[in-house]
Amino acid sequence: MFAMVTVRLIAALGLLLLLVSLAPAAASDDEYGIMHPDAAQLAAWNAAYGRAPAVEADPVRLRAVAAPNGSQDLLPYLDYVPVERNQGRAGNCWAWAGTGVLEVAHAVQDGVRDRLSVEYLDANYRPTTAGLRWAGDGGVLGDLASFYASTGTAVPWSNANAGYSDGVQWCVDNGRSFVPAYAIGMDPHYRIASIEAERVVTRHVGREQAIANIKAVLDRDRAVWFAYYLPNATAWQAFYGFWGAGTENGSVWNPDPWVNAPYDVEGGAGGHAVLCVGYDDTDPNNRYWVMLNSWGARPGRPHGLFRVSMDLDYDATVGLFDQDAAAMLWMTEKVAFAPSALPTPRAIEALPCVITEPGSYYLVRDQAGLAAPRAVEIRASDVVLNGSGHTVSAASGTGQYGVLAYNSGGLSNVTVTDLVLEGWDEGAAFYGVDGGGITGCRIAGSAFAGLSLDGGARNGSVRGCELTGNGIGVLVRNSGNATLERNEITGSVTAGISLYASGGNRIVDNRLVNDVNVRFGGAILPNAWNGSEGPGPNVVGGPRTGGNYWGAPGLTGWSDTHWDENRDGFTDGPYDLFGDGGNVDRLPLVYYVSSAPPVIPGGTGRPADLDGDGWCEDVNGNGRADFADVTLFFGETDWIAANEPLRLFDYNGNGRLDFQDTILLFNLI
Repeated sequence: MFAMVTVRLIAALGLLLLLVSLAPAAASDDEYGIMHPDAAQLAAWNAAYGRAPAVEADPVRLRAVAAPNGSQDLLPYLDYVPVERNQGRAGNCWAWAGTGVLEVAHAVQDGVRDRLSVEYLDANYRPTTAGLRWAGDGGVLGDLASFYASTGTAVPWSNANAGYSDGVQWCVDNGRSFVPAYAIGMDPHYRIASIEAERVVTRHVGREQAIANIKAVLDRDRAVWFAYYLPNATAWQAFYGFWGAGTENGSVWNPDPWVNAPYDVEGGAGGHAVLCVGYDDTDPNNRYWVMLNSWGARPGRPHGLFRVSMDLDYDATVGLFDQDAAAMLWMTEKVAFAPSALPTPRAIEALPCVITEPGSYYLVRDQAGLAAPRAVEIRASDVVLNGSGHTVSAASGTGQYGVLAYNSGGLSNVTVTDLVLEGWDEGAAFYGVDGGGITGCRIAGSAFAGLSLDGGARNGSVRGCELTGNGIGVLVRNSGNATLERNEITGSVTAGISLYASGGNRIVDNRLVNDVNVRFGGAILPNAWNGSEGPGPNVVGGPRTGGNYWGAPGLTGWSDTHWDENRDGFTDGPYDLFGDGGNVDRLPLVYYVSSAPPVIPGGTGRPADLDGDGWCEDVNGNGRADFADVTLFFGETDWIAANEPLRLFDYNGNGRLDFQDTILLFNLI
């Protein structure tokens, strides 16, 4: 008996040791950087928070958001890499969160979705408070606003030496950025006309009003800077555990157990700032704010996100002297960007040419019958080529590419606009290009493809282009996340759009009229073939936007042969392009008829298409097709031609109503 108990005890102890070894180790500032203001500094920060002007709230919007109203997500406005959004050991979380507010504002106001440099602020910021050496010693949003108000310049992360390098211990020990200010590339840059930190009113107004005030800011597509102070190391260890072991869709953090307690400087008290990028209050029992951290990514947090409960003590204090010192600060930025100085576009006088430097370029004349393998070769990122409406055509049998964008090291942000390309093997080819695209171009007579997105090209766009009589209209091969929108793709020999092992593309509001509109090859991946139903006009003049127009020669395409009974501009059923459910246009377009067919004199109701072939064989509208319809059509041909949509009664498709249509109607019934 004793031996059995001993064996069980040893096994239990072994299991306990195993669980202890597998448990996450306690985290510290060595792993997660936070701010450690002393009592005087914390008081100064709270005073600055109290002096900041309150956000001007829209009373109508406040009333609208006072009750649960769903969710908001500003994350799509941010261009960031989660593993690189990591402050390391520096206490500059305030700058990361404030820069995020600035980035969202830039995207919303100017459509510029570009990561901004935190390194630039670290290298140039000089605290005015005694005892603080650099940005890594902490700060508040007002400090960031003052910095940018004085410099008037924001620098892209992608500039030379502008990526973040300050998360190492050397910077903490020496109180300075790892990269000196003079080494950071300043061009290109963005100009800031004005910036001011604003306070979101959350204290002493009641929980629901505080929530409504924060939501009102987020619903205006303005991100919120959120800082919180915890009173001791025990509280911070609890948060480290929540962050390190939790998941983005898991539990919600509530700091209430740790607030309204003395701020113990010697016992590990500190603060942290994060970026509030949204909320979700669809479940009244689990409503929360969505926060983007600056501690990188973890297995359970691949996007660097966590959730904070909405049901907080918004009046919470951190025990500090006799002051009503806020334990949580909610702020945002009132910012306006100024037009940035752009380099003077450079003229391209003669072709062929090779572009090796970033910048804007434009053609000055047509080039007919160019006897060269490539007309324009782009080897640099951040290039805009404006064709100025000029035509560049290839000599017979010589032209491989009208425009080729390729560099062995990869390219980004290459854009071609307003160019006509004729007679090339490939009109334009983007190989391995990230971003940019082609807009307002016409490409015709390409032997292989009018436009190719190939070799891992991603995030590009094709908008407002006309691709006519090419082998393939648009080829997307081993690439993805492209947007094809409002293009005319017609007369293609092989296919209008060819997708080879390519997915995640958004293909909407295009007019395709080809024998084969879409061809799939390689791995068949899902793509979006329609957007949400929205106001028109669409690409074929209909009242609503949604999917694409699927035509074919002889009016035999899906959109030609499927009826739109309710006249909303869409066929009355979805179009499954491949039959796998992963490539479905749920809102296929039809040529829009402005009104339903009126009753023909002598008829009993509106003419109707009874079999969905696109023609109204029930001419008298009595719900059936018979000889009475032929008689009425023959007697009222002139009236029908003058008052009815022609294509509904032009049975022989010759563009007019005549006796041949009477004969064909007789045969139809």
